[in-house]
Amino acid sequence: ISLQADRRCQNTRRRVHVTLELPWSADRAVQQFGRTHRSNQVSAPEYVFVISELAGEKRFASTVAKRLECLGALTHGDRRATETRDLSRFNIDNKYGRQALENVIRSICNLERPWAPFPKLIANETKLDFVTEARKALINVGLISRMTSGQQVLYVAEKDYNNMSRFLNRILGIRVQMQNLLFRFFSDALNAVVVDARRSGSWDLGILDLGTGEETVSVEQTRVYVLNTVQVNTIPLQVELHRIVVERGLAFSKAVQLKEQSFNNDDGFYMANDDRSHCRLPILALSTTSNMTVGNMRKSEVLFRIYRPNTGLQQRHETLESLRKKYEKITPLQAQMYWEELYYRAASSCIHVIRQGHCPISATNGEQMCEVGSRTRRFLVLSGSVLALWSQMERILPEGKIQMIRIKTTPTNNLNNQSMPLKIVGCIIPRRCLHELVHLLEKSSVKNYFKSA
Repeated sequence: ISLQADRRCQNTRRRVHVTLELPWSADRAVQQFGRTHRSNQVSAPEYVFVISELAGEKRFASTVAKRLECLGALTHGDRRATETRDLSRFNIDNKYGRQALENVIRSICNLERPWAPFPKLIANETKLDFVTEARKALINVGLISRMTSGQQVLYVAEKDYNNMSRFLNRILGIRVQMQNLLFRFFSDALNAVVVDARRSGSWDLGILDLGTGEETVSVEQTRVYVLNTVQVNTIPLQVELHRIVVERGLAFSKAVQLKEQSFNNDDGFYMANDDRSHCRLPILALSTTSNMTVGNMRKSEVLFRIYRPNTGLQQRHETLESLRKKYEKITPLQAQMYWEELYYRAASSCIHVIRQGHCPISATNGEQMCEVGSRTRRFLVLSGSVLALWSQMERILPEGKIQMIRIKTTPTNNLNNQSMPLKIVGCIIPRRCLHELVHLLEKSSVKNYFKSA
């Protein structure tokens, strides 16, 4: 029996792959789906997911669906995999997920302060608070235990309480409402861990992608260094130092087009509640779901995508409640002046200069260019035979940390000059390390030259 529609077999009809239960790991799910989606097939299979209303299953079903759009025989280390998305950002079974899970269990046991606010129970369901109900539920599934010491009642986490697989499997035995609340609390704690890691500079990005979203990516300059190392097959090794320019803003005309495509009454332009009227920050908020109640979801829980004139689409979504708390709705005409001013000023200035008149980062270090909130960002990327210089680069880069990046440039659509997108895989070079790196490249190369973009 051929699991895929193999053109060498008699039955080449399109396969239908029905999944009754998705695994918690998206990578494992994709591995299973790859059994019916292989090379030399007449047609791709049709995938059918049977999922429940559980929060966890919905999360991973959407993850798998996105990954299936680009399913193929591509690996993360392949240069041709530039346009595929890395699943690491959806994976919660990592060190950040385990830290968040530890805080969830320990805060419910009252052993430490929660990193995220406890969710509220649905009205008229019960008069007890979330912590009391969560303790009962976790005791029933064996994740925590209740102990008495005299008149004092203690709640203790069970062994391996930070095991992600055990947590996700055990909460399936909890009532659906409490199960969804626990998973929401865990997701909020995980987001707090990620935000803290980004602020402290310890966030592990894995492989960074540029050019897969709505930003415009172009190569400003490329310098080729031909290395004087041992040649392989008479072909000299070479590395390329690229100057990459990323435009990530959203023009007002495009923002109006996005607004006209929406049908939700709460969609539209908003202004931040800020007393600094000379530099108030406008945003565009568009709902991700229709403006109606679905199941137990209330209107205030509908999520909104946030667009900013200087940085475009934001990763973090807002609820209607938080949106109304921090912003006030305005008309497109009222937003136009502030939107265009921020859009054009952010092309050459950071958000500190725009809002405060000066930048504390550039003031303390004149060589460091601040790009916080800037519409234009620049990256230095070294590609090519980087492994030949890997040991020397580790001594130059701070703490020996090398950030890998995949880049797909935006093709030009001019009538006279239509270019194909470039795909670059390399490592990011911090600007403060540029002089040392250039000295290393010049010392390790027999010649260098500039390459036309």
